[in-house]
Amino acid sequence: MKQFIKDQLFPYAIRIVNSAIAKIPESDEIEQQLVELCLKFLSKAVKNTKTDVDDQIFEQVAKALRARTDKGDIPVADDFS
Repeated sequence: MKQFIKDQLFPYAIRIVNSAIAKIPESDEIEQQLVELCLKFLSKAVKNTKTDVDDQIFEQVAKALRARTDKGDIPVADDFS
């Protein structure tokens, strides 16, 4: 079953998601929902690994994505130098 999902369903899902993302308008509200969705996907991936490093990376990514600057932008590493 896992192989079927990987070989048959994922390629379709990837095309659908890519197509949908291309059509999303710019919006702060939508951006926040996309960040939360990405964190859910990343969280699922991290839970399937056996290392603590992935958990630590996820925590840092989650903090960075959820942190907002005064302009409401997602900060990048250069913002903190």
